[in-house]
Amino acid sequence: MLGASFRATLMRCSQGSRHRVEKIIPQVTWGISPEHVIGVDGRIPDPQAIGDPAQRTAVETARLYGVEAGAPIAGTPVDWSSSGSSQ
Repeated sequence: MLGASFRATLMRCSQGSRHRVEKIIPQVTWGISPEHVIGVDGRIPDPQAIGDPAQRTAVETARLYGVEAGAPIAGTPVDWSSSGSSQ
């Protein structure tokens, strides 16, 4: 849970819109690409629901590593982790 000072903080994005900090859900990657990211309260996507053939193939390939379509990410074992930026 975020502290009181964070709850009151507003973030400005480059377009000038405002977002309340408590509405930002932590993200986690689950697959073989940096684009395979969902909120910690999300579920692994079903490849059959993805229209783009390349994206569908990437999700199907990621499933070879043990993630199941529709499964919640919460409770999924972590093989390794990284924090921060790679730049």
